[in-house]
Amino acid sequence: MIMAKKKQKKDKSAEVQAITRADSLAAVAEFEKKQLRKKVPHFQPGDTVRVNTRVIEGNKERIQAFEGVCIRRAGSGLGETFTIRKLSYGIGVERTFPLHSPRVDSLKLVRHGKVRRAKLYYLRDRVGKATRIQQAQRAIVAKRTAAEAAAHEAEAAAEKAAMPVQDAAPQETAAENSEA
Repeated sequence: MIMAKKKQKKDKSAEVQAITRADSLAAVAEFEKKQLRKKVPHFQPGDTVRVNTRVIEGNKERIQAFEGVCIRRAGSGLGETFTIRKLSYGIGVERTFPLHSPRVDSLKLVRHGKVRRAKLYYLRDRVGKATRIQQAQRAIVAKRTAAEAAAHEAEAAAEKAAMPVQDAAPQETAAENSEA
């Protein structure tokens, strides 16, 4: 009888722990969602990106630009990072930025690059013209939020509804009828 009561207590405490764990995970996910950057340009390794970061020197804050080729993206959610490589006075400099950091003031996609790898570490060994990446023929667009995408789809549907309906079959002319 005593063993049965202990077992009931264990079952109850495990149930309470499961509920609190689920609640805390939901709270963390909600907090992370609020911290995510709203507008992030769609870029991938091989693209040239300009990152403006907030730098604090003494008691002054200024914006510092860092432009180079994205050589990798890693992680997901709030912990997502990307690495940019550039040449500064003939020396290769790489810097890794957290994508959703408040220190990153803005991200601008300068150009798309055409590459066939997800990680471009091979660029570290290349010198001069060998480090060039071909430009891809993709349109530069920013990721849309769900609300913007819905508004865009509604606008496209309204334009489509406003367009006059054309007949699928072309009109035959008198000249074509006489030839037949």
